[in-house]
Amino acid sequence: MMIPPASFPVVALTLASVFAFAFPQRVFCEDNSHSDEQTLLREAKKSEFEHRLAAKQSVVDHLIEDQKNQKQEVEDLDASISKVSKAIADATGRFESFGAEQKRLTRELESLGRRIAGEKLKIEGLKLLGVAHTKRREALARRSVETGLKTKVAVAEVRSLAAKSGLAPVALGPAGRQSKQEPTLTELRKELARAEQATINAYSNARQAMEAASEKLRQADAVAAKTGKKRPDSSPEDNASNAFGNDPLNPAKP
Repeated sequence: MMIPPASFPVVALTLASVFAFAFPQRVFCEDNSHSDEQTLLREAKKSEFEHRLAAKQSVVDHLIEDQKNQKQEVEDLDASISKVSKAIADATGRFESFGAEQKRLTRELESLGRRIAGEKLKIEGLKLLGVAHTKRREALARRSVETGLKTKVAVAEVRSLAAKSGLAPVALGPAGRQSKQEPTLTELRKELARAEQATINAYSNARQAMEAASEKLRQADAVAAKTGKKRPDSSPEDNASNAFGNDPLNPAKP
């Protein structure tokens, strides 16, 4: 459709009005849109910052809590170490005490063993001493028989001398009375020789028994000395060496 030339000014004015009105509205809309984008961008940045800050704060809080827990754990371990150290000290003290007690008991047991050995030796020595006393009694009995035979021999010799000299027999007491079956002087002398040898043997056996008893008792004394317990000095067995003081075989020997 063709526009008449007279209408050009009107159309131009109309278009100018339209553009004049439309352009500011477009500019205004573009400004508002740009402002909203900036706001949204700032809000997004703020939200991201707050999120990162919250995350960092959470890490800090977690580390602080870990540090607190580690400190408490260290304190608990220190307390446990202190208790263990005290328990070790107590156990060490008991161990040392038990060790000392064991040493004491060991020494007492050893001492008891020595005392038992000493008492055993003492019993053996006393038994030997009893045997020695029995043998000494036998020796004294042999000596008594020997003395009786010596008396008979002496009486027989007196009678023989009186008969040879023609003198009246002297009074010899009960031992000098002659019986019908009295042995001859020769027989008496043989019997006396046998009695003397028997006495010698009896005293020798008794002395050997006494020496054995004395040796055993000396051993018991030696053991008792180590344990600090000696027999009394006045005990009969201590004088065993003097038991043969009247030994006719060794008159000079105590």
